[in-house]
Amino acid sequence: MQFVAGNVVRVAQGERFFGLRPVFGAPRNFWELVWIFSGSARQRYATSDTAMGKVPCLYVSHPDSCHGWTDDGDGRSEVFVLHFRSVPAELQVAVGKAKTFIMSLKAAELRKHRLLLAEASALHATNDPVWRVKFEQILLDVTVMVMERAGPVVVVEASVDRVKQALQWFEENLGNNPSIDEVAKVVGVTRGHLRRLF
Repeated sequence: MQFVAGNVVRVAQGERFFGLRPVFGAPRNFWELVWIFSGSARQRYATSDTAMGKVPCLYVSHPDSCHGWTDDGDGRSEVFVLHFRSVPAELQVAVGKAKTFIMSLKAAELRKHRLLLAEASALHATNDPVWRVKFEQILLDVTVMVMERAGPVVVVEASVDRVKQALQWFEENLGNNPSIDEVAKVVGVTRGHLRRLF
């Protein structure tokens, strides 16, 4: 596991044995993108329900998605994980209240993403500052893919709704002296994105 500065908070990759060492459910506090290249890894929720895409697949999870990871028995899965502080508004709207958007990857998408992720990781390993831009490029590509699968996205209305929701919640909880982080969490955005909405 590696924590890094900027919009990219975490970069992790490799083999995972979630069946032997499951990851228990907890909010991630960041947008989580998880590519499952091989194996049977899948999200696990406190209710023991699991959500699984057809591998290879990509999970895009909202910061408040309270999930862990599991696998079949002693199965091995190859994964790549990115955490972002913020994502484009279009992706936020497309993921919506479901908290996680799961999509299977077509062969061409798989090849493209493996190549982009490997290139960005190599730049990151050599501390070439271009790595941040490469991961942002991947985030934008994922946003386009999700929008194509989720259908039309209306960002303006969602942004206005979030501002209204934030103001209403803040007014109702004014006596508790809520922080900007608390307001942002309630409406499902990061602190920075909430400021941009206002």
